[in-house]
Amino acid sequence: METPTEKAYVDARLETVIEKVNGEIRAQQISNNARFDKLEQALAFGFQSMRDEVNLKLAQNEAQLQKIANEVTKSQSEIVKSQSGIIKWVVGAMFTSSALTISTVSFLLSQSAPRNNAPIVIYAQPTPPAAPAKAQP
Repeated sequence: METPTEKAYVDARLETVIEKVNGEIRAQQISNNARFDKLEQALAFGFQSMRDEVNLKLAQNEAQLQKIANEVTKSQSEIVKSQSGIIKWVVGAMFTSSALTISTVSFLLSQSAPRNNAPIVIYAQPTPPAAPAKAQP
């Protein structure tokens, strides 16, 4: 049979082994927790840097869009100015052309030789005197 001293010895050895295993498990947990924390930090840093890059690209795209919008606005105002200038020139050319045509025709008509056509006068013919009526026998 076992003597109380052997039992106490085995229990003490068993306690020692259990404590050793528990210590190793705790050390492993601490190591795993440290690794997970390090991994979480790396992921957080990676995601933050990706967010920063995306935000930077978005800001650059917004700046380019704003620049394009400004250029389009400038182009539209230039087009409106050129259209109004073209309209002014066309209207001016039409007025000038009309004035030139009218003055040319007026000048040519005033310089043409006048016709000396005598007016046509129609005279009424005198009516012949009425013949006396013959008496009937």
